[in-house]
Amino acid sequence: MIADASSAPPPRYLLLNPRHQDPQHLTSARDVTPDKGLYVIHQPHLKQPAHWALRLIDLHQRPDIKEEAEEWLKAKRWPRETFGGWLVTTASPPKMVTHLEGQLVQHTADRRRMLLRYFDPRVLDQLEHILDEGQRSTLMGPITHWTLLDAHCTPHTLVCSSARSPFRCIDQHQWQAISYTDEVEHIRRAWVDYIAPARLPDDHYRIIVAWLTIADQQGLDDSTDRITFVLIGTQLRWRFDTTPRFHQLMIRHRTEGHPLTAMLNAMTAKEWALIEQWTPREPCPA
Repeated sequence: MIADASSAPPPRYLLLNPRHQDPQHLTSARDVTPDKGLYVIHQPHLKQPAHWALRLIDLHQRPDIKEEAEEWLKAKRWPRETFGGWLVTTASPPKMVTHLEGQLVQHTADRRRMLLRYFDPRVLDQLEHILDEGQRSTLMGPITHWTLLDAHCTPHTLVCSSARSPFRCIDQHQWQAISYTDEVEHIRRAWVDYIAPARLPDDHYRIIVAWLTIADQQGLDDSTDRITFVLIGTQLRWRFDTTPRFHQLMIRHRTEGHPLTAMLNAMTAKEWALIEQWTPREPCPA
């Protein structure tokens, strides 16, 4: 399902989310009309002016915007979530609007309506791991290639499988995983901000989710402590939390109430060595 973006055919559409920042600087609903190659994607849970709504841009009709978008990316001024993706498809604009609007609303097993934020690349690149093949194919529908920006703002392309698998509703376990997408993204942003230039491992999603499960088991509920804990685990890739020295830290954290992050930052190089040189090492369960 993943391919090098350079191997994808030229995109037909750009999906833009201008709700908070609009690279086009449109100021009126009159600016978003089909004769201008711009189409509104309505979100059923949200009432907003057309020029703030999700915007599908027909790049065949608007090659000028295709060129502008390249400049937007080079400037690195716009947040990643502004760009919902570059879509390769032969589908007409009305068909694409119908498809994209239809995928916004999903249903649980007990028929509750749920919003699926696939238009946010911070969520879509996790859905690639959460959804099964049939669900991913249904989400993409007539779209053959969907290129988005990954956590490093590098193009990352999803390719729709030609083999059609049976569709099933998103189950409770998958909705639980989807509920963690914001926390996973916070951890990825922390990696980019504090551990750069090292890139996130290719299997970082699986590793991060595994360490979040361990953080739950350790009773860590402070968001900063959870980010710190998961970042260390993602870097080391073995169960540092089972070492005697870390066990002692957790006892102090629970009994004295000190933030775990502050305690880790206060450790000396010698104390860290007691953790990093520990053997035998239990591998991360992921």
